[in-house]
Amino acid sequence: MNHDEFAFFNQQLASMLRDGIPLEGAIKQLCAGMRQGPLRAELGLLEADLASGTPLATALARRKLPEFYSRMVELGARSNDLPGVLTLLADHYQRAHALWVRLKG
Repeated sequence: MNHDEFAFFNQQLASMLRDGIPLEGAIKQLCAGMRQGPLRAELGLLEADLASGTPLATALARRKLPEFYSRMVELGARSNDLPGVLTLLADHYQRAHALWVRLKG
């Protein structure tokens, strides 16, 4: 997974949720703008599950996303602060990407 792309996705998702866009619609809009790849495929399937009425925890468990991410998103939803948690996750994945780039260089 490209951590930089994942971080950007979560930043944008948090912003859209703060603006009042429903989770399913926000994920669908963001996926439409992403390049083809495994991340887009997983997020597209997540959106489809949510749109069909699957509970968030179940939909996340079906996807090949990091377990840490899935658990944090569930916590954010339960605490009614999903945008805040997504922002924290975006920061986490940006730092992970920066570290990976430094280690590779």
